[in-house]
This record gives sequence, C-alpha cells and structure tokens, in this order.
Amino acid sequence: MTTINIRNNIFETNSSSSHSISISLNVEMLDTIYPDENGVIVLEGGDFSWGWEKFNNALTKANYIAVDNVSNIVIMNLLKKIILQHTGAKEVKFNVSGYIDHDSIGTSKNAIKSEQLLKNFIFNPKSWLFIGNDNDPCPPNFKDKEGTQYNYELCVDGFKLTEKFVNYPSQEELEDSFYTLYTYSEYNTRYSAEIINSDDSFYKYKFPFKDELGISHNSLIKINENIITLFQTNWQDNITGSKELKFEIRKI
Repeated sequence: MTTINIRNNIFETNSSSSHSISISLNVEMLDTIYPDENGVIVLEGGDFSWGWEKFNNALTKANYIAVDNVSNIVIMNLLKKIILQHTGAKEVKFNVSGYIDHDSIGTSKNAIKSEQLLKNFIFNPKSWLFIGNDNDPCPPNFKDKEGTQYNYELCVDGFKLTEKFVNYPSQEELEDSFYTLYTYSEYNTRYSAEIINSDDSFYKYKFPFKDELGISHNSLIKINENIITLFQTNWQDNITGSKELKFEIRKI
C-alpha cells in the first residue's frame, strides 16, 4: 500500500491549528456515504478547529472538503460528481456551514489535485484527516497506522498515558515520548490542576535549561537509571524542588 502524508501549517504560533491528511493509494475502497430514502445525500459541513481529533469516515472527510472549498464551484462540482459515482445517489445537495480554523484553511488542496486522489481520500478508510495544533505534541500514537502491531510500551510512574512502539525506542524517540506523556499528564497544569502545592508551585518537564543562578538542569539527567525528573517551580519559574519518576520500557 502506498500512502501520501501531507501536513500543512506546521509553523509555531501561540494559537495555530495544524490539520493534515493522509491519502492511501490502495485501490480497494470500502467506505461509502448512504443517501436518504429519496436517494439524496446532503453535506452540511461542520466545525474543524484545533482540538486533537482524527477521522477516516467518508462523510466527515467529504464535509471537510466541502467546508474548505465551499466558494470554489469547480471543486464543489467535482466533489458532487465523485460522490454520485461512488454511492449511486440520485442527488447531492450542499447545505454547508461551519468553519476550518484559519491557520489550516487550504489543507485539502493536496486531495483535490485529481479526481482519483479526491476519491481515495474520501472513500478509502485507510485515508485519514487529522485535526490538531502546534501548541503541543499530538497524543501518544495518535497518527500511527490502524492495526499497527506494537512490541514495546513506555510507562512512567504517575503518568496516566503510555506510548507504544514497534521497535525498541531510540533515545531520541524516548525524549519525544517523555515530553508527550508529560504534556497529557496531571503534572502539566495547562491540562490539570491536580498537582499544585499550597505555595503555588507546580511541576515542569524541562530540557536542558539554567536556573536563575546559572545552574544547569535537565529532566533526563538520570535517564540511564530509568528516571526522569520533574522540576517544581513557582510562578516566576524559579526552581523550588524536584520529583523523580521511574519509567520502564515493557515488552508487550
């Protein structure tokens, strides 16, 4: 199977979305959109912002194309043609509302380069639409292929989520994974206020940095001992303490 992966708008800002699509070129297409009792399919659009979501169903992907190209008559006619041919519907109506976050407008351009690409994107369940942003890493294993056979799992004490790997992770992969798991843990107060002390301090995952006294610190300084360190800081980002968390890479 050949897959085209396209990611748009990957520059960083304080609030930028980052939508992407993955188009499978496998000729086998199993999904469809079902018309109503009158043989009509209505595309109503939808809101596609920057929360982490992924879709491989034909209706959502068709609605995404419609929202992104609602003012382009040529593309809308192409979309209608493909849906009619594939579904056997008598009519396709557009009652499109909603929006695509402004930083990701135009992401669908890579799916509308040809009739075949558009058909593969919409109706192949192995083609995906990913909704996300550039403020944080995507959740663990978010973009892995469906049916991936994992052999290893990274588990960190105190983190609710784990991350899985096909092969034993390299140090670079571990470093990325630690940051991802921390981001979605209760220690990250952007997502949860569960672990905040009475002195208004909180925990941070830091990768190498110097404190106000010029002393170097690194959350991975004890990685060879299967330990990562979270630094307790105050609102001025001064270190007030630290917490060591054990981790292990389990064979699944």
